[in-house]
Amino acid sequence: GHTLSACLAQHPACFTPQHINLVRVGERSGALSHVFERLALDEERGLALVERMRAALLLPLLITGLCIGLICLVAPLLLGSVLNEMGLDFAQLPWMTKVLVAASALLRSPWSWLAAVLMLLGGDQAWRRRSARSRLFWARLLDRVPGLGSTWRLYATLRFVRTLETTVSVGVPLVDCLEMAGRAAAHPLLQQAMPGLLAAVRQGDE
Repeated sequence: GHTLSACLAQHPACFTPQHINLVRVGERSGALSHVFERLALDEERGLALVERMRAALLLPLLITGLCIGLICLVAPLLLGSVLNEMGLDFAQLPWMTKVLVAASALLRSPWSWLAAVLMLLGGDQAWRRRSARSRLFWARLLDRVPGLGSTWRLYATLRFVRTLETTVSVGVPLVDCLEMAGRAAAHPLLQQAMPGLLAAVRQGDE
């Protein structure tokens, strides 16, 4: 005898708050079938967007992996034999060569990879438990990274617009649509600007 939105709310791992809110609106307005159509279209567009993002990031990741592989192989395979033939020790090398040899030894060590994995896991946990101020700090920092910042902004903007289109089409009030779209974008810089935007919309400003 429970409503469909209440049942969906009991499974947060499968349904987002946006899904639940839209279904609740559909129940109240009698347009539940239209809501389901919009949600299905929204999910398909979201999946296509994620696939495009993965394809866009594939080449930079491959280049990064190739560079790391070259650093690991150049020093022991190429420089090692050259240094042995020239009879040079580590102290006689130029500082750039010292950096390359040290980086190669570090990357070839299993302990460095284990430490990197532990740092990534710790960073992921810290990112999930971060405060609003720390989220804003890291968002501003990542936003300045060439390529990554613009890609993240584009992805957040597309999610914002897509959510706004879906919520407006099913009859949700504009202010509620903007709030839901801001949460769906999940970009701290965008969410920081949302209170001012909502206040301007309520006041009728441009």
